[in-house]
Amino acid sequence: MTTKSSIFLSSVLLWATAAFSQSPITINAVDMPVPVASYNVNEITNSLPPQPVLGNNQNWDYSGYAGTSPSTVDYPAETDPFFSNAGVDIYFTGLKELNTNSGYDIAHEIDFNTSKIEYKGLYIFPQALSLQAFTGNPNDEIVFAEQKIIFPESRTTIQFPFTANDSWNTTTSRISVNFNLSVASAGLNAAPGQHVFRYTEKDSVAGWGKLRVYTASGASSPYDVLLVKVESYSIDSLYLGGSPAPATLLNAFGITQGQKNDSRHAYNFYRKGSWLYLMRRFYGTDNTYTNLTGSWVSTDNISVNMDETHTYSTLLYPNPANSNELNIQILGKGTPCEQYKVIDMMGRIVQTGQPSSISLNDLKVHLNENLVNGTYFLQITDNENQSVLMEKFELSR
Repeated sequence: MTTKSSIFLSSVLLWATAAFSQSPITINAVDMPVPVASYNVNEITNSLPPQPVLGNNQNWDYSGYAGTSPSTVDYPAETDPFFSNAGVDIYFTGLKELNTNSGYDIAHEIDFNTSKIEYKGLYIFPQALSLQAFTGNPNDEIVFAEQKIIFPESRTTIQFPFTANDSWNTTTSRISVNFNLSVASAGLNAAPGQHVFRYTEKDSVAGWGKLRVYTASGASSPYDVLLVKVESYSIDSLYLGGSPAPATLLNAFGITQGQKNDSRHAYNFYRKGSWLYLMRRFYGTDNTYTNLTGSWVSTDNISVNMDETHTYSTLLYPNPANSNELNIQILGKGTPCEQYKVIDMMGRIVQTGQPSSISLNDLKVHLNENLVNGTYFLQITDNENQSVLMEKFELSR
């Protein structure tokens, strides 16, 4: 084959039998773009999916475990300049525990970059929590004013690139959330206090292989995945007036100084193309990872009944691109291509559109004039919204 114009040929093997030795995928920042919409998931907890076998070159088949509770997972874009100017891309809402039975509403602020996905800060919603259940007095409460916090040290949830046997862990520096506490029996009337904590997250790739999941149309195609074992928690303390809160008061609320809160254990199966897991198994506070609390499967961009022996090749040229035009040939695949995305090295989509079709297998993409020179990825999807190619190219005009 000629190498003129730096022609790039890539053979894509979509499936092999269990007896065929595979290699683990490597997931980079471009493989986990910033979410731009809600994710759709199905809960499969009630169908009692079995424990996954950990290790290398596994074939996990969960295609017989039907989803019963469709829902969405939302990651809105962050538009508050306090956070966006610090690099935050999205946020999601949650609960910061005071104890195992109570907590206050927060938003986790998340940054996507070329080296990691990281929790970079917290937004504290203004709120007042009644303490009547603990004290019997309807006027007793803990009040949180609106607060915006950027962590001095972020918490890494994904580190790029990652593949088999990789691991990462981080502990944030001291985080302090202010509140005012009113407990009449203790003589406290809007007394200033602080909820002080540090987050820790520990992640490791515990296995890799192929994963099939259930769809309404049958078993999904087998996806190359990395299974990541996740453990996260915080170590918390409460202060009043700058000093540790008295033990008698803490005991009344079921709190101890230096207790572990927000303890989360999970297995996440990750594929290329999405930050959201393809499948998640959640064990809550169980650090043995045996007592399943919940399990979910992503239902976005799932293909069904893939031909297990089919291969095809893609050809992209010129590379480096020295003009505004890219040529693409797709050899051995008969599905029409409907959409393309140009993605920069930060994982941002910088151009989208429909490729020009010379024929079913010969396509052209016209690059925008204002696209600066550099390294990009071109992704093309078919009429079922499945990725046909993801090729790296240099733009040097």
